[in-house]
Order: sequence, then C-alpha cells, then structure tokens
Amino acid sequence: MAQWSPPRHTPSAADQTRALHEKTPSAADQARALREQKTAVFMDAGAVFFAARDMHENQQLAYPALMDLLAKKGFLLPSHSNDDDHQWVMWSSSVAQNPGQTRFLQYAERELRWRVRRFRPADGYMVDPVNVGLTGETRNRLLRFDASIAFAIGRVAEDYRVAVVTDSFAVAEPLLRAARLAGHTNVIAFFSRLLDPRWQRLLREEEGGVSIDLLDFDEHEEQLFGAPKPRETTGWNDDFLLTK
Repeated sequence: MAQWSPPRHTPSAADQTRALHEKTPSAADQARALREQKTAVFMDAGAVFFAARDMHENQQLAYPALMDLLAKKGFLLPSHSNDDDHQWVMWSSSVAQNPGQTRFLQYAERELRWRVRRFRPADGYMVDPVNVGLTGETRNRLLRFDASIAFAIGRVAEDYRVAVVTDSFAVAEPLLRAARLAGHTNVIAFFSRLLDPRWQRLLREEEGGVSIDLLDFDEHEEQLFGAPKPRETTGWNDDFLLTK
C-alpha cells in the first residue's frame, strides 16, 4: 500500500513576490549599512598636485568634487575632522614660507575636514634626489608618502574599506591584502593615464576577484577642472617645493 504524503504546496506568484521583497534590503536598509561601514580615504597630496599641474597648468583642481566622486563610491564624507568611522587623511610636504600651500592645508582641515599629515619637503622624498642625480622637476616623482600610507592601510585593514589617491604602485600590495583580509573591494583613485603602468596589469588580473576597483579621474576631468575656481585658498602656489 502506497504511503500517504501531504500534498506539496506550490508558492503562488504573490508568495514569491513577498519572499523576494523580504530578501531584498530596502533603500533605507542599504543606506543604513553604508553609514555603518567604516571607510578610510588616504591621499598623497603631492602626487595629486603635480598631476593636476601637469595636465591643467592654469586651472585649479576642485577638491570638493574629488571628494564627491569618492563619496559616490561609498566613502562617506566626514561629519567632523575627528570622525574615526569615516577617515579622510592626506600627506603633504609643508613649509611656513609658502603662503599658498599653508592656506590650502588650512582649507582642507577646517572646511573639507581632512586630517593633514605635514612633513618637511626634504623628509618627503623616498630617497635623497641628490644621491640619485635628480634635480628640478625630475625629482618630483620621488616626493611620495608610500610608506606612511602603507602603514595606515595596515592599521585599518581589518575593519575599514580603503581608498588610496595616488599614482604610486608601492601601495598596491598592502591595498590588495587589506581587501582580501576584510572581504571588501578597495579603491585606487587617480588619473589612469598617469598611473604607474604596473597598476593596469594588476587591475586586469584582479578583474575576476574584484579586490581593487579603479576610480578613474580621467573620466571626470570636466567635473574636477571645469568648474570655476571656487576660492583662492583651494590651490597651491608653484613654489610647492620650497625647501628652506
């Protein structure tokens, strides 16, 4: 005698729709999750300055627009300068004798709410330019804060999603390891045509795993440079490398 079994229940279209809505987070839930995710943006200010000057010598880069692009990638703007959950930190050489640079760094701190790490220009070079025979504009490529940024990535790697604004390939390995450790997709943000070519290879290799995403400023040049100059304090003078 065949064993009796209860009839199978076939979900109706209404049941399936209801289940789909229960599984799909609402816009409010997604916004809440975004606010709760800790994020950090680390920027090499010298790399950005020299890139902007080389491409648009007579135009200022709109730093609020740069921040907005990163915010659209999920890096929330800081609510105050000591917002530990959403950190925005830049590294820059700094000298008191450069009034344009001083005004910009004050603007970044007070109005844009960046944390600014200041160094004497001589302390910002990866190696002493004189020892490798570099002078003038050619030494600018050595003015990078890779080690400091790599250390910062390591400090927040387990808990934060990280974006780095630089052209330097030296931060690739710590940025990639941090992404894999936390299970996040971290971001490298810069003008792709000025990136160290090794970045392109790495991004192609990681395309399947999606551990690092590229925010290409080349695609947003009108937004970054096309707006009218907002105020005198948003740019550096050409004596950025004053070393006295």
